[in-house]
Amino acid sequence: ENCQFLLELAEEYQMERVKQLCCEYLSCNVQDTNCVKFYMIADKFGLDSLLKETLQESKYLPLSSLENDEVFKELPDKTKLEICKTRIQELEKTLVEYVTRAQASSTACIKESRRKSRQQSVITTKSTGVA
Repeated sequence: ENCQFLLELAEEYQMERVKQLCCEYLSCNVQDTNCVKFYMIADKFGLDSLLKETLQESKYLPLSSLENDEVFKELPDKTKLEICKTRIQELEKTLVEYVTRAQASSTACIKESRRKSRQQSVITTKSTGVA
């Protein structure tokens, strides 16, 4: 609350240093519980570095948290879209990582299965004497 008040004064009286200090303070205190509110403040006062930090934090919020967040409900649609877009990009990135791991694991299993099959063939061939 104090930072928002100070930012309003800094904006009105063109005190860039106060604005910068408030931005630094807020940046150090971004958490999942306040990132949407801080995003709104950063957007209102043009604090780009804080915008990026809050957007990064908000992408890990569960959808239910966003839907129940009163501050989120008050955000302009453009801002909601930006937050949701960032979440989707993070989820897609995670999905690609899982798919890549699953494919690598599957490939390794197939190779191991083929190797065992060849070994079994060699053992069978040796025991039957058939070349």
